[in-house]
Amino acid sequence: MGRVSAYARAMDGPVSRGGAGGSPTWAWWARLARHGQLVDIALGVGLALLAGSAGLSSTEYPHPGAVTGVMMGGAGLALVVRRRLPLASFVACLGFMAVPAALYGSYQAGTSLIIALVSCYSAMAYGVPVRWFVGMVALFAAAEGGRGWPGWLWGFLFIVVVSGLAGLGGWLARRLRELTAANIALRELVQLEADASTRAAVDDERARVARELHDILSHSLGVVVLQTGAAEHAWESDPVRARQALHAARQTALEAVEHLRTLLGVVRDDPQGRRAPVPSLEDLSTLVERTDAAGFHVNLEVTGTPRPVPAAIQASIFRVAQEGVANSLKHSGAHGCRIHLEYLPDSVVVRVEDDGTATQAGAGSQLGLVGIRQRAALFGGRVEAGPVQPAGTGWRLEVAFPS
Repeated sequence: MGRVSAYARAMDGPVSRGGAGGSPTWAWWARLARHGQLVDIALGVGLALLAGSAGLSSTEYPHPGAVTGVMMGGAGLALVVRRRLPLASFVACLGFMAVPAALYGSYQAGTSLIIALVSCYSAMAYGVPVRWFVGMVALFAAAEGGRGWPGWLWGFLFIVVVSGLAGLGGWLARRLRELTAANIALRELVQLEADASTRAAVDDERARVARELHDILSHSLGVVVLQTGAAEHAWESDPVRARQALHAARQTALEAVEHLRTLLGVVRDDPQGRRAPVPSLEDLSTLVERTDAAGFHVNLEVTGTPRPVPAAIQASIFRVAQEGVANSLKHSGAHGCRIHLEYLPDSVVVRVEDDGTATQAGAGSQLGLVGIRQRAALFGGRVEAGPVQPAGTGWRLEVAFPS
């Protein structure tokens, strides 16, 4: 629709006075259209006065007088609407000029020649169908050709050739205007598509950053809560253990801060912010160790034959496992969970299960599951999340990535 709209504006000019939101191209065409109307009025009225006065008294016409003057004045005045009503203007011009020729004989007055040339040019320049143009020129030439043979034939051919050349000039002008309008519309369309692509890229980047922030904060803060809770529980009975738990919480928080700094550095396009590597499948062991140290037992199981997996899929598998562990830690009420990484012939499946009491995906904002579905959709994967079957208790998150 954008291209059609731009083309219509460029070809026909504005349909209203315009508004504050108009483009420079629109304003240029609007000014041109208003100036063109003034030109048409001046041209039509001027030729009407000249041709009408000549028709009243000039010897260029075989029978000057009121009829000739009115007809020639009407032919000139019809040019006022040559852009807005090109067919009506063309028919009126040639029709008015044909009447004196049919009644009194042929003539070749200067003003009539100018009116005929302008009318034929305007007809083809502003969209009169070719069949109408050819028909009207033929009728006008037949009436204006004169009487007697072969004078009528030479007059007929002269009018046809001259009118045809004027019409050809108008057609070429119209084609040039159409090409210009098409180029304007194409540039606007390209700009619109570029803007849409930019907005889509920005939206994708925002969604990616939101997923990364959620993954980092959800897991890290969950572990910190668990560790500080253990420290509070052992504060008096086992100070050494409490101190260890607080130290572990501090390390987890520092790692989260480092990940956030790296992520924000990438968003700002700051090369110094890119210090943390993209997580991979090897980091699953670190995830398990860190969570175990916090008091939430995680068991990692790998089945199938390991093989190289694209880095982007490895990072997504790690984030899925991290999100699943964080959800189990916060919502399941269990003391641990299982991470199962399975290599299938055409995919890699990551599964996180717990045997807690939760039967729905927690009471959180559900942003984690939304982010997981978005990650899977990027690679054409599938996501399953729900109670563990057949027991119906606990929770299972399973994502398969094509590989």
